[in-house]
Amino acid sequence: IITDGVINDFDASVASIVDGSEKPMSIIIVGVGNADFSMMERLDADVNPLVSNGKKQKRDIVQFLPYNQVAHKGPAALAKETLAEVPEQVSSFMRLWNIAPLPPPAVNYSALPSYATVSPQAQQSQAPVYSPPPMTF
Repeated sequence: IITDGVINDFDASVASIVDGSEKPMSIIIVGVGNADFSMMERLDADVNPLVSNGKKQKRDIVQFLPYNQVAHKGPAALAKETLAEVPEQVSSFMRLWNIAPLPPPAVNYSALPSYATVSPQAQQSQAPVYSPPPMTF
């Protein structure tokens, strides 16, 4: 969501976020301009969880970022800060519903191409590390 900071129905927004906190979703809000973003900060709920009709949000699903505070750092920093909370939001959803990750797939190291090298550590972790053949011109 890209916003100038104006929320026409704060209570309805809070209710939607509280309801959404049980679902596999994340909400990313980017504030543009020089407006007062205090309402967006409240929706972010990093300090105080949101409550609607006596129901407390189950997990944090909102990331708010004021564009003007990070735009000067460049596109990579903007992307990093915008997406910073998403991994934990995914993990918190999985924990909320007791969903365990699947085990890693078995790797048949003998089937790797002859030019691929696999470190002993990678063999132990079941995560192959490929080294492509040298490029010749």
